[in-house]
Amino acid sequence: MNNLFICFEVRKDPTHCQLAAVFFEPSTGRIGQKFTFTGTRSLSRGIFPKEALADFNQFVLDNQHPQGRNNARMWFGAGSIDHEVLCADFYAHQIIPKWNLTSCYDHFTLQTVARSGGWDGYLPQFLPLI
Repeated sequence: MNNLFICFEVRKDPTHCQLAAVFFEPSTGRIGQKFTFTGTRSLSRGIFPKEALADFNQFVLDNQHPQGRNNARMWFGAGSIDHEVLCADFYAHQIIPKWNLTSCYDHFTLQTVARSGGWDGYLPQFLPLI
């Protein structure tokens, strides 16, 4: 059993971007707290400092399912980044110096997450958090 981590952009401006993440326990339906981190924007990419990634990595580790391994499952609003690469980093519990993300210009939608991997039976619970 794995917990699902969903990440989406909550702030866009010409120089900064902010991402928020929530985690979800499909076995219980519990939704955890929201974690936010901020980076700088270069063209259409967000670049996040190592300290922010370390904090986020700890958030993931702290909220793993007790019987699961490699719990970090990342989806972003636009579905436009290579989440397999991101998952590989978190599966290994690595903290990488920079994390370049294609900016999410879409709204976070049920359809996007359904395309990304399902969980659509639980997705309405996320809407108040977004």
